[in-house]
Amino acid sequence: MNPENHNPSAELEFRPAQINDVPAILKIVNYYIEHSNSIYEETPRILEDQLQWFLQLQKQNFPVIVAVSDTQVVGYASFQTFRTKFGYRFSAEHSVYVSPGFGGCGIGFNLMQLLINEAIDRGIHVLIGGIDSQNTDSIKFHQRLGFQEVGRMREVGKKHDQWLTLVWMQKILK
Repeated sequence: MNPENHNPSAELEFRPAQINDVPAILKIVNYYIEHSNSIYEETPRILEDQLQWFLQLQKQNFPVIVAVSDTQVVGYASFQTFRTKFGYRFSAEHSVYVSPGFGGCGIGFNLMQLLINEAIDRGIHVLIGGIDSQNTDSIKFHQRLGFQEVGRMREVGKKHDQWLTLVWMQKILK
């Protein structure tokens, strides 16, 4: 995952993730854990935990889509149950992350478009994202995709001795 070696004219491939993509997904996740407030965790994940996440999503028939450039995973998107109670069965919470150095190339946008289409095909009515309030780029990104801010939960997270505010955004699909 080295953006310096990235060939900007390389074709991007978007496809369902496979189990052998999990280490690359883990590398992306751990980057955001270590270098941002995008994920409210302080300790990097281990491969076993990320494999469990992937296998659980597969078992529940939830998608994980990857973006691949020159055989290298450079982004991923997924969604899963928003809440476990029966009444929430038509709502899903999503995640989308792009490798550092690959932002601004349309990777995240394309991943989200594919994820939205997948959600519609599966009968999902609402996609929901929880975004740290300081992550204004992600908030703007979601707004461009038609998501609306529906609430803020002040100081519900804490990372590196800093209270964090969570912004809830949603897109009604159909």
